[in-house]
Amino acid sequence: MKITRDVITDLLPLYLAGEASEDTHTLVEDFFRQDPEFERLARQGQTNLGVLEMSSMVTANPAAQQEKETLMRVKRILRLRSILMGAALFCTAMPFSFGSFEEGAIWFMARDMPGLAAGFAVGAVLAWVAYIWTFRVLRDTA
Repeated sequence: MKITRDVITDLLPLYLAGEASEDTHTLVEDFFRQDPEFERLARQGQTNLGVLEMSSMVTANPAAQQEKETLMRVKRILRLRSILMGAALFCTAMPFSFGSFEEGAIWFMARDMPGLAAGFAVGAVLAWVAYIWTFRVLRDTA
């Protein structure tokens, strides 16, 4: 099989990055000995490729930073949403709590402490509103 410039061109990225196998490295080196002009072009292309890679890294970095910031914001909102869900469930259930203080006496918060039960009910409403608000914030973030 005849090794052409196209075959070597396909192998050049691996060769120039130093990731080619020993056989591929030998094949490319042999071809360079047969065609010194192509070797010069390949080496020149390597430096141009390095400049292109550096410039693409500089331009791609702000996008990556923005993606990271967006991800961190979404994670914070999801954490807040979990906390709000727990608070909303707790405040919703508290007015319906009951217990026993003395033998035979059963305490029921909504009946025996209506002010405290109302406070928990207001807290529940606020927590549920904030919880639902996080869905809108997440939708706008996406």
